[in-house]
Amino acid sequence: MAQHWTNIGYNTGDAERRNDTVDKLNWRLITHKKNVSLQAGGYHYHKQRDLGTSFTSELADGGIPNPKRIDGRPLLDEKERPIA
Repeated sequence: MAQHWTNIGYNTGDAERRNDTVDKLNWRLITHKKNVSLQAGGYHYHKQRDLGTSFTSELADGGIPNPKRIDGRPLLDEKERPIA
């Protein structure tokens, strides 16, 4: 999931993220030991914190582009301040 987010998920809509992360046909089941050994393939969420200009989500200001809130809470910048 971290790979998907850092590559495209940060800049897409709900349907694209849901297709890659929720659709079980896209899953590859592995053991916990194997998962830990892969170290997320070097992909980490903190490397792509910012949302892209094409990011949308029904939970983020009702699905409008460039949202400022998600699930009623403000999106925060790198210093944990609400994005204006």
